[in-house]
Amino acid sequence: MKTPHRVVDFLVNIPNDEGDGVLCQIPIKVPVEIDPDTGEELITDEGNELIETIRARHMGLMTQDEIKILRIRLGLSQREISELLRCGEKSYTRWENGHGRPSQLVNLVLCALRDGELKLAYLRSRCPSGECDRRRRRNRPLHRRARVLA
Repeated sequence: MKTPHRVVDFLVNIPNDEGDGVLCQIPIKVPVEIDPDTGEELITDEGNELIETIRARHMGLMTQDEIKILRIRLGLSQREISELLRCGEKSYTRWENGHGRPSQLVNLVLCALRDGELKLAYLRSRCPSGECDRRRRRNRPLHRRARVLA
């Protein structure tokens, strides 16, 4: 069993654009637990989340909350937005839950949607044979469909 012990200094490596080196290091403090068997300091889940958030912010990636808020603002389900982005629904769900991060390319598309530089209608128009719109209409509950048409 690990026991909370203290907060330690930690350097977060921010990768360069090519992904083959370190652009800079950001000093932060993270909570660690001590493994009673080995005496090793282990970063807590909260510490790992902090490290990933710092890394994402410095790389310009949207946070999990920003990704979810965007989807809700657009009125889409996780399935619908994953179809429009051409990614797997499970991948998209991981981004919203903080268990993964979108690539920088997908992040760019999400930021363009968020900032109004890319219209949802454009992504829908690029869906093969209008499949996204057909699925969207088919999967909506009747009461939501009525609201959309009204």
